[in-house]
Amino acid sequence: MTLANSSTVRQGDCGTAYSKFELVPVEGQFRSLLKNTYLNKCLDTNGIDVYFSDCWSPDSGQRWTAWMLGQNSSVRLSADVAPDKRLTGWNDGGISDAPPQTGADVGKGIWISV
Repeated sequence: MTLANSSTVRQGDCGTAYSKFELVPVEGQFRSLLKNTYLNKCLDTNGIDVYFSDCWSPDSGQRWTAWMLGQNSSVRLSADVAPDKRLTGWNDGGISDAPPQTGADVGKGIWISV
């Protein structure tokens, strides 16, 4: 994920400094903030759009649950603000919070942790 402008998130090259995130545990919860280490901001959502904002653990759009898939480093991510949706990457490079995909689009909600 990369920064398209001051707050918009897009898919990008995993090898860049601004594509690195760290999981910041939310105390007392099985959730984490996804903090971009280059921007020092957290991934946030309103349940549709995904963007960066100042990290604040009480914000339900910033608290993410990572669902591990099997024994590799693949995860599905859902935010507290929209637990029935998944962080989804689209063919045009955009990212949104969307209902789980099916069929040919099922992989769009899977992210690789490196």
